[in-house]
Amino acid sequence: MKLLALHEKGVIDDNALNKALNALKEPTSVGTIATLDNLRKRRRNKKQRKRQQKKYAAVLTELKQQFDDTPTLVDKTLCGYLKAYKIPVGRYKDPRKLLKDRKNVYKKNKIVHELNDLGGLKFSLGLKVKFTKDEKKIEGTFYSKQQAVLSVDTIDELYMKALSHIDNSIEIFQKEGSDWVISKCVALYLNIAKL
Repeated sequence: MKLLALHEKGVIDDNALNKALNALKEPTSVGTIATLDNLRKRRRNKKQRKRQQKKYAAVLTELKQQFDDTPTLVDKTLCGYLKAYKIPVGRYKDPRKLLKDRKNVYKKNKIVHELNDLGGLKFSLGLKVKFTKDEKKIEGTFYSKQQAVLSVDTIDELYMKALSHIDNSIEIFQKEGSDWVISKCVALYLNIAKL
């Protein structure tokens, strides 16, 4: 029907119309069927490859996040008196291990740098954790008390105090919350304020 409409409009001439009608009358050859099957298989394989590429890209992104220690500035107030950094977490389930492993990231990358810039500072650590109990899930964020730093020598001791404060807060939450279990660490924060 479309061929006839195109012929009437003058888009195709008589020879082209006859060739098209003859091609429709001929039975489909085995070669044409095989070609169509190959085309379908190629399309299916292409879709599978795209799915695999998306899957691998997601895994690669997750691995990069796990091993990327670069803190990102989340919030900066006016005049630079307070800065909040978020540090990638990866796949940690144990908060103590996470905080101990990320100690050098805090110390080297941010606290020492900011201490040199400001001359004195206060910092606090924050940890966002996902808990599960039965089939319920909740998230809680725990912050340490602010620690005043005047010299590089005291950073390790103050960091350990902050770490134990967060650890105690999580323990108290789990005891009072009737057996909530940590499923994973979600985010890690460092807040720095001018002293």
